[in-house]
Amino acid sequence: MNKIPTDIVEDINRLLGVQGVPYRRFVDGSWVTTDCYFWHRPQSEESTEPLIEIPEKLKKVLNRNSRRVYEEIAGVDDFDFDVYAARMHVLAQEEDDEIKSMLEEIRPELEKIQNAPLQKKVRWRRCLESVRELLLGKPYFPYGDIVVAGTNNQFDVLRIEETSGNNYSISNEEIITSLSNIDRQFGIMILSAGYDFVSFEIERPPHDYQAIELGEVLLEICPDLYEAPKDFSDDIVELWWD
Repeated sequence: MNKIPTDIVEDINRLLGVQGVPYRRFVDGSWVTTDCYFWHRPQSEESTEPLIEIPEKLKKVLNRNSRRVYEEIAGVDDFDFDVYAARMHVLAQEEDDEIKSMLEEIRPELEKIQNAPLQKKVRWRRCLESVRELLLGKPYFPYGDIVVAGTNNQFDVLRIEETSGNNYSISNEEIITSLSNIDRQFGIMILSAGYDFVSFEIERPPHDYQAIELGEVLLEICPDLYEAPKDFSDDIVELWWD
């Protein structure tokens, strides 16, 4: 995992209006400093209000297209935001008239965000997506905090937090393996995580027998669910180990 370059930390400081600090975790009775950076954003602050109001239908389309573009440019070490934006624009032209109309309404504000210096410099997929989602008003930060890590592997978040179900003898790697399998089948984006919880969005929610099978997998790694979920229509899954 890479250290966060100083210029990127400073850009995020300016964008969020909050001073980032090295991220520390409490491990075995003492604080351990990681290579990540941490920004605390109290929900009571006015600045936490979304800058753009985006209809849910449009959010789903943007998420779908963003995932598609990232898959197309996977493996590129030097992320080029201009290439990303150009490809997103092409995909937008393939949408129906309703979606095009929604995009036109918010285009001026989107262009302001897309031209921000931060988004031209950040080269790590999850950092870029997380900051953009915050600006677009997506409710992905229920605890009001952001931690940025120098990695393009979202499952490193679970390794950093050492997320595990110790009360059920469920290891960190077991959780990562299970979620990686779910990611390959349905696509997931981790939204938040700690030492005893993780929440994520399912990008291609399953239905019918696939939903039943996924529910059984989730119950196996998270017995605190008590019963296997069968409805994933709200896209968000929360797992915890009390």
